[in-house]
Amino acid sequence: MDPLKVLILEDVETDAEFIAHRLRKSGLAFEARRVETRNDFEREVKQWRPDLILADYCTHSFDGRAALQSVREHDPDLPFIFVSGETLEDAALEAVRDGATDYIYKDRSARLAPSVRRAIEQVDGRRKRNLAIQELQRSEKRYRELVDALPDAVVVHHDGVILFANRQTAVAAGAEPETLVGKALMDFVEPSYRGLAKSRLDTLAEGRDVDPAEMLLIGEDGLPAPVEIVSRRIEFQGAPAVLSVVHDISERKKLEKELLDLSAREQRRIGQDLRDTLGQDLAGVAFLGKALEQRLEKQAPDLAPDAQKIVNMVSRAVTQARALSRGLLAEGVKEGLPTALRDLAANTRAFFGIPCVLVINGEPNCDESTASHLYQIALEAVNNAAKHSGATHIAVRLDDEKDRLKLTITDDGRGFDPETAGERQGTGLSIMRYRAAAIGAVLKVDSRPGSGATVACSLTRI
Repeated sequence: MDPLKVLILEDVETDAEFIAHRLRKSGLAFEARRVETRNDFEREVKQWRPDLILADYCTHSFDGRAALQSVREHDPDLPFIFVSGETLEDAALEAVRDGATDYIYKDRSARLAPSVRRAIEQVDGRRKRNLAIQELQRSEKRYRELVDALPDAVVVHHDGVILFANRQTAVAAGAEPETLVGKALMDFVEPSYRGLAKSRLDTLAEGRDVDPAEMLLIGEDGLPAPVEIVSRRIEFQGAPAVLSVVHDISERKKLEKELLDLSAREQRRIGQDLRDTLGQDLAGVAFLGKALEQRLEKQAPDLAPDAQKIVNMVSRAVTQARALSRGLLAEGVKEGLPTALRDLAANTRAFFGIPCVLVINGEPNCDESTASHLYQIALEAVNNAAKHSGATHIAVRLDDEKDRLKLTITDDGRGFDPETAGERQGTGLSIMRYRAAAIGAVLKVDSRPGSGATVACSLTRI
């Protein structure tokens, strides 16, 4: 450790030597310089940068009070101890009030070394705290620069109020980061997703984690944008808060929609092949089989029943092929979603023998791609109900609610737990959710064992 640098303001050289002697006797390692005038004092303080100042309260050319004032203007922490021959209680109190570290009488010099040690320890502690604060500030600056450089939006919030937002968040919202602080988080959530957002915030407030979630947020242009949000509980500025990282998935959703559209086109091609090729071939086989049956009735009556069985089997295959073709082609979608759903309800009644009611409110309309995805969701839900749930009644409902289109499929089957659905049901639910997300809709499944199931898909119109 370097020797302590001690600047002594004293116009009596023997007194300065006595002070230095007392410090050496205490075991302190130091280097001392003595000054008498203001110019010398201010020069040494500025250039030599002492660790400690010992000053006589009264000197001939430059008194200690003026020296104290000069030092405190530039360095409020530099230890400054008066060592004076004047026994002035009022002066001592006034000096401490003005910022002196201590006031020692020369005839009580035994107090000098302990006072110096305390002063150095206090200043060292203050400087360490200041260094820690400065390092923390530098660390926060580096953290802010790092977070601002992220391509994703990063938001810290508590009780639904924004506490911090990075540069990307500001860009997405069309504002400066500072102007977002204090605003309500829900103002940026698309209305149909606010229930989901509130549920996630409540879960986090209870001390439980939440899974990543997809939702729509309002962007700079005022239009909903699909995002994926990852949220975690953190401590921010000494208080509990939530850190949310928001990733724009617009491009991914666009690609997913293109893949689904490609899948739909391939599905239509297969449906068309079933109808135009396999279906026609099977119909031809059924026709020839019927002709053969009629000939056998005349020429070999005992073989006619076998021919009739073949005809019946082929006829059923023709019916199934046509039903599959209608499901895959969904030709009614071209004429609008209501028409496609009417055909679905009619086919369900005819093919499964289960009552299927269709209710349409308003005049629903949407583009063909969206209609196709909604139809496929309805088809999956209806097929699940008809094939696997043991339902005796199925209802399909399509509501046009001003700025929202809502499709609901309900059944009175045995129901299931969506969280623990089997492989078949789980795959079907995943496909429905995938299709809903591709068109920016929200899919909710309400079911439990023994109480049927409701599948609701809500699409907010932009």
